[in-house]
Amino acid sequence: MWSDIPDDIELIERKVRVKGVDINHVVTKLKGRNPEKVLVLLPGTLGSNLIKKLLKMFNKSILGSSYLDFKPQLYIFPRLLPNYRIISIDPVGFGKSIPPNRNICIDMFKNDAETVHEFMKIIQIPKFSVLGTSGGGIAGMIYAIKY
Repeated sequence: MWSDIPDDIELIERKVRVKGVDINHVVTKLKGRNPEKVLVLLPGTLGSNLIKKLLKMFNKSILGSSYLDFKPQLYIFPRLLPNYRIISIDPVGFGKSIPPNRNICIDMFKNDAETVHEFMKIIQIPKFSVLGTSGGGIAGMIYAIKY
């Protein structure tokens, strides 16, 4: 899935167990650098309409993901922000963090913020910036207010 990775970018994709769920995430940075600053990317709830239609045709999830929402940013941000590691998280029910399926409820963005909090504690990164699109932006704002 991750094709055409630029030669100067290091990309690692893995899962971390958070509250009984395997949370997929992608980390990018410039090769040869070990930046201390971190930018966390949170995908939107539905992604673009075109992607949504295509995935629905193939009976796949219509929720955002690291790959669908942030592939260009994962390749470009390390160049624009060379002092940052970029981490894109697939929240519960998104992208490769399925199963379980997404629980659509009034607390879903609060739950995403809590998952981000627990995830970052597990990977031992206490301080970071958050950038989210759509529902990911809402979860990021809740995170900023709560933590």
